[in-house]
Amino acid sequence: MPSEVDRLIEDGLSRYGSGDVDGALAVWEQVLALDPENSQALSYVDYVRANYELLQTSAPSVEEGAPFGIDQSRRRIGKLA
Repeated sequence: MPSEVDRLIEDGLSRYGSGDVDGALAVWEQVLALDPENSQALSYVDYVRANYELLQTSAPSVEEGAPFGIDQSRRRIGKLA
């Protein structure tokens, strides 16, 4: 069974992939509240903050493999389940 952090990472990826950049950012910030050193959440939050304006005008989709290799992250989380 995935941990709460893993579940939140996955939720953020789903939100990001569907174009909900703000929702994804909020979820990944929740991860950082639970685990401030989580490298995955840190990289996602850093990327979104650095590219926020661009992402708001052209939110990526899962099909585009929106940054960080969403498919790879989901496979990693799936292995933990």
